[in-house]
Formats: sequence, C-alpha cells, structure tokens
Amino acid sequence: MKRTLFALALLVAAPAAQADIIVLQTDGTVATQQAVSNVQKITFADGSVNVALTDGTTQTTAISATRKIYFSDDETGIREIFGNTVATNGRGTLRVIDAAGRTVLERALSADANDVSLDALPNGVYILNLNGKSTKILKK
Repeated sequence: MKRTLFALALLVAAPAAQADIIVLQTDGTVATQQAVSNVQKITFADGSVNVALTDGTTQTTAISATRKIYFSDDETGIREIFGNTVATNGRGTLRVIDAAGRTVLERALSADANDVSLDALPNGVYILNLNGKSTKILKK
C-alpha cells in the first residue's frame, strides 16, 4: 500500500509542463523515459519498478539496478547530480552553501546547460541554490 501511495504521489507532484518521468539505472543509463501524460501508474513490486503506460504496456526495471526516479523538468533548474557533478538547466548563479550557512562555491552560469564539479568540496551536507530555488544534497 505504501509503495502505491508513493507512486501516486510521484504522479500528482509532477510538473504541469511537458515533463518526462525518467528511471535512471545505477550504471548511469536511462531505463525508462516517458512523458508524464503517457504514464498511467508507477508501482514497486517483487523487487521491480513497474511503469505502466496508457497504451497498456509496462516497462520494468529491477529496484536494485535503479539509482533514481525523477522528472525532467526540475523546478530548481538542477537537472541531475551524478557523482560529484551538478548538471543544471538555465542561466543564473549557482551557490553551494554548507551546513554552517557559508557559501562555499558560487558559479555564474552563462549557458543553458552547465556542469559544475563539486570535487574540491569536502564530504558533507550542502544546499544548492540556483536562481532562488534550492535543493539539499549529501556529498560522500
């Protein structure tokens, strides 16, 4: 029951724009990428993530091989965090703030797509802020 409610929450929380639901595998490859309008439901059963589509088909990926499930249109402008790299959509200023509230990295983003390395930062909890919208990450 909890898994079905979580899947329902994912679909209800989906951005209204033409977003995709993406299932990313642990090796970095995309297992599933479908427009939200094509997804009927997402369930978690028998060790698998099951994406049921409106055309009646289902795309299945092992939970153990799933790194994350996310929407392509992330309202923060932060497209993906993979390893120690932050991939962003859009222009503006990316600020990385540590747990003490200090800005430890600030980068002006001048292109529509940017990759910013966090390699120089020590492990810890950080807040990524891009154009006034924030998300929390754990670097380890």
